[in-house]
Amino acid sequence: MNTIEELPESKFDHYSKRSITFRNVNRLYPYCTPTGVEEFWIYGQGWIKNGIKGEVTEQIREALKHGATKIQLHLRNERFNQDIYPDYHVRELTD
Repeated sequence: MNTIEELPESKFDHYSKRSITFRNVNRLYPYCTPTGVEEFWIYGQGWIKNGIKGEVTEQIREALKHGATKIQLHLRNERFNQDIYPDYHVRELTD
């Protein structure tokens, strides 16, 4: 399975009920803006390409509903005209 359309919703989605925060992202990448989720990791299935539309927080929440444990964000640094793709454990993106 490589796309979200093929995934069932997870029974263990307790992270999807928490609020999304970019505190750790802003601390490590102060001049970057999260623009989306590139991929997410589901234990036992590997990296799944993101096919979710909408705001970044909506994309993260949808990935969490499917059981994602790691999220690869797409960050945009306008100051240096760069795209960055760091990975975060879901605990780092939720309160």
